[in-house]
Amino acid sequence: MSMPHESVPETPVRRWQKNQVATRKLLAPYRLCLGINPLGWTNGVITEFGDDTPVETFIAEAAACGYEGVEMGGKFPTEPAAVGRLIAEGNADLVSGWYSGRLGELSVAEELDNVANHGRLPAENGARVLFYGETGLMPGDDPSLSEFRLRCAQPADTRSHR
Repeated sequence: MSMPHESVPETPVRRWQKNQVATRKLLAPYRLCLGINPLGWTNGVITEFGDDTPVETFIAEAAACGYEGVEMGGKFPTEPAAVGRLIAEGNADLVSGWYSGRLGELSVAEELDNVANHGRLPAENGARVLFYGETGLMPGDDPSLSEFRLRCAQPADTRSHR
């Protein structure tokens, strides 16, 4: 259930499932809805975890578990209308978006421009929250961290402790 806001479109009418109705009744006094991010189904960093799980599966299973909304992840389409159709077909709302920040690599002005550009897509589909997670210079992105990655990949009992 999206909260009314001048610049945010009203949430379309949904055919809520039994578990979603129970969740809505539980949280209605607080004017909250229960949403979930896709990490229980897929992970953009650890691709072995759910890389073969379609975004449609995530949305459908989240709705069946009682979640009213989902967070937009990396497997979502990049066109607003396509996101809207996907969410509607999955019988959920888009309650938030995720942005993988690169402030460790960019200027503040560049990063704020990127955040604003990225935020338009979830906002056009009813989300009122954009989560920012700093991912700049994560292991795997920076060649100078290759020794760190190799040490972390070794079993604990064979690591040299420095």
